[in-house]
Amino acid sequence: MKQILEGYTAYHVWANEIIISFLKQLSPEQLNREQLSSFTSIRKTVDHMVGSEHIWLKRIKGDNVVENKAAAFEDISSLLEFWIDQSKQFAALVQLADENKLQEIIAYQNLKGIPFESAIYKIIMHVMNHGTYHRGQLVTMLRAVGFTDLSSTDLITYYRSAE
Repeated sequence: MKQILEGYTAYHVWANEIIISFLKQLSPEQLNREQLSSFTSIRKTVDHMVGSEHIWLKRIKGDNVVENKAAAFEDISSLLEFWIDQSKQFAALVQLADENKLQEIIAYQNLKGIPFESAIYKIIMHVMNHGTYHRGQLVTMLRAVGFTDLSSTDLITYYRSAE
C-alpha cells in the first residue's frame, strides 16, 4: 500500500504543478470570471482545493482545523505556493510513514462539527482523488477563459513521463 500511495502523492504534486503553471498566467478577470461549475470561478475552485488539502493535512497531524485557510490569501501567487507546499507535504508524509502509520485510524470532525474516524491511507486516497476531480474542472474552466493548449494531467501521462 505504501508504494501505491507514494506514487499517487508524487503524481498529485506533478499534476498540481502543471495546473499551477497555467493558473499563474491568468489575469484577475480570468481567475474571477463567473462560470458554471461546482464553484463559480477558477479562484473559488482553487480556494476549495487548497483549503481541503490544508484541512486534511492538519487533521492527519492531529490538529482539528475547522476553517478554510485558502480564502485568507488575497494574492494568488502566495496561494499557489502554499498549495504546492501542501501537496508536497502529503508526499513527504507518506514517504516518512510506515505501513502501520498509514493504517492508523484518526478521529476528526467535519466542517459541520460531526465526528468521524478514518484510516490515514483512506484520507490520503480521498485527497488525491478529490484533487483529480477538481483539476478536471479547472481544465474545463481554463479552456473557457481562453487556454486551449493544456498539458495532460492524466495519471497514465505521469507514469509515462516517469519511465
